[in-house]
Amino acid sequence: MRQALKVASSYLKRVSAKYDIDEVKKFIKQTHEIEGEDVDPEVVDGWVDFAMGDASRPPKDKHKGVEGHLHLLTSGSLPSSLEDVMKMYKTIGEAGVLRGGGQEVHPKGKEGVYVHSDKIGDELIKWIKKGKMGTIKSHVEFEKIHPGNDGNGRVGRLILLMGGYPIKDLNNLIAKKSNYLKIF
Repeated sequence: MRQALKVASSYLKRVSAKYDIDEVKKFIKQTHEIEGEDVDPEVVDGWVDFAMGDASRPPKDKHKGVEGHLHLLTSGSLPSSLEDVMKMYKTIGEAGVLRGGGQEVHPKGKEGVYVHSDKIGDELIKWIKKGKMGTIKSHVEFEKIHPGNDGNGRVGRLILLMGGYPIKDLNNLIAKKSNYLKIF
């Protein structure tokens, strides 16, 4: 546990140099809530505060992905390969495998919007080569590729931030779930 806390503290020091810590807490909470996950704000706050040295004890509960999100926000390196993108999924606690045949995405009323599973690898490589990962347009393109079985939204939003999109602007956008979902 001490090693994990050292690592988390190291992440947070780098995160706080790059982002407002309250905006980071808000982002971690909202990026999970928008996916329909229950998030205990006190647990997220507690772990972040503990890692920053602002709390004497860690919370009793863990929160999926907090450390992984902090790591990715501070790594500073955008994905440059298919493997890099899949590692991001693993870092936030997902399987880190491409969505395979038979796992097609067909949201109600949006048939044909997402990339067919047979073309994910090629489309993801094209997307990486385009660059410009800090734009809403690029974020929408990533989400339409929908490369993973789960975690696509969280990874996509992390890439958006890592690409330079302002965290406060993203928090304001995802706070209004219906407005955020309209961009897709």
